Amino acid sequence: MRFTPSNWNVNAGETVLITLDNQGQIDHELVIGKEKEILAHAKEMLSPSKKGHQHTNEISAKPGKQASFKWTFKEAGQYAMACFEPGHYEAGMKGVIQVIASHQNHRH
Repeated sequence: MRFTPSNWNVNAGETVLITLDNQGQIDHELVIGKEKEILAHAKEMLSPSKKGHQHTNEISAKPGKQASFKWTFKEAGQYAMACFEPGHYEAGMKGVIQVIASHQNHRH
């Protein structure tokens, strides 16, 4: 019930390929965004009618499978990542992505 690495840095404006490699025995997901945004997603996950939905900031993987998506972190700041399958976030399946301001992105 852990992301490895659970904390990492990326430059603002950089596009990264994020891969969820599910080495466990149950389904997992990876949601990224500002903490308040993904906590709103967690509430959505509690509704049975929302199960299985997909957002652009989320991937899920069955046991033994991988899923990937590309994401561009447009602005500097702290982002969160989490798995909101029932009980997983509470068990520690979360992390922090620190987006660092890029000097090339400064507007004059």
